[in-house]
Amino acid sequence: MRVHKPEVLQAPKIIQPVQAKMVPAGDSVTLEADFEGVPKPEVRWYRNGKEITPSDKVNIVIEEHKTTLHIPQVFRPDGGKYEVRATNPAGEARSSGTISVTSKSHFGFYNQKQYSVKCFITNNNICV
Repeated sequence: MRVHKPEVLQAPKIIQPVQAKMVPAGDSVTLEADFEGVPKPEVRWYRNGKEITPSDKVNIVIEEHKTTLHIPQVFRPDGGKYEVRATNPAGEARSSGTISVTSKSHFGFYNQKQYSVKCFITNNNICV
């Protein structure tokens, strides 16, 4: 007869928290978090409290102890509070950071002087 050692549960812990980011409109952004827990936690991402599902606009990768959320092209409506939650039977850990989408600067020249023009890039790549 074999005796099995009971697995010691360890509540999830966020080792590297999500960092807040300021990103120019049209650029890409990646959020990361490192976590641990026994058993391996179930990891989910949220934006403003609503769960994010992977799509052509958002890529989520969950590895053994790390998760990343990547948005290839971010626009103003993508800004907000992004939160990662790691959950297992022993508990839950959360970490959040805000993505702020800024206007993109465009430089132009007039009479050999450089000027900066601030505008927002729309989904059609139009400066408004």
